[in-house]
Amino acid sequence: MPQGRGFIQHPKLAKDGEVKAIAVFHEIHCLHGLRTAFYKNAYQLAKLQHQQPQARSLPNTGSPHSEPESSSENHVGHGHDHTSPTVFKPNPFIEALLSAKDEDDDPGHITHCFEYLRQALMCAADTNLEVTHQMVGEDGEEFIGTEGWDTARVCRDYEAVKEWAEAWRAGDAGGII
Repeated sequence: MPQGRGFIQHPKLAKDGEVKAIAVFHEIHCLHGLRTAFYKNAYQLAKLQHQQPQARSLPNTGSPHSEPESSSENHVGHGHDHTSPTVFKPNPFIEALLSAKDEDDDPGHITHCFEYLRQALMCAADTNLEVTHQMVGEDGEEFIGTEGWDTARVCRDYEAVKEWAEAWRAGDAGGII
């Protein structure tokens, strides 16, 4: 994120000293907010599952903060599940995020970011061709899919955009938010 967080003042592009925002930095702000909200929620769910045995029936989030002690301890087949207790790994960084009041956690902001990123993706309409692989779904069915890796891409020069934004920045704020 550039110094100034992508807010610029430019004599020709933003008339009369008006402040404008460069979209890519707003997009990164939204992606950061969604990712932070996901990890905070996954962490809270893992913590809840650790603290309250009845919550273990909640869906597994794939959180790095909890994992079964041993998959061999999970038994299914006689009417109900015996799920082993989870091992919870406290994370001071996420605990600090949870204790801080963050306006970006507001459901309205999260909804805005999903919609904003959807529109940005459709607007950019990335036409790079991605490598495909034969894959197997959770149901065991094979399909052709892509992970997006190992693909040659034609990109804009992000560092040049960042440098330009810093040269015309409207302030000295730092960080993503």
